[in-house]
Amino acid sequence: MIWGAICGSKKLSLAVVDTRLNSAKYQELLADHLLPVLEPGMIFQQDNAPCHASASTKKWLEDHDVPTCTWPSLSPDLNPIENVWGKQAMMVYRPGNPPYVSADLLRVAIFKAWEEMEDGFVGKCTESMRK
Repeated sequence: MIWGAICGSKKLSLAVVDTRLNSAKYQELLADHLLPVLEPGMIFQQDNAPCHASASTKKWLEDHDVPTCTWPSLSPDLNPIENVWGKQAMMVYRPGNPPYVSADLLRVAIFKAWEEMEDGFVGKCTESMRK
């Protein structure tokens, strides 16, 4: 699984998750990849996956002063990063790219596509969301 964070027109963080996420593992991921890039005024948005919505994760977010927004379930169309994931997939699997014969080669391609994605595109994704 891939986890990523964006804000405005910025790509903030990208991580590969090699294990099934439970609340404890998710909180560890947030400590490693969200807290270092979280700035004052940012509001964290996540979906309602069980490890995201658990009482322990909600408490962890509160304990670490991470402001969150309430999010309706089953609404990926309201999440701007979904369009970023779509573009990233098109970049990774664009015609002419060699087949990825190992997880490591795929991982390299994923990070390369993340780095090459234009901030302007990310900005358009976030700006398209109604306030």
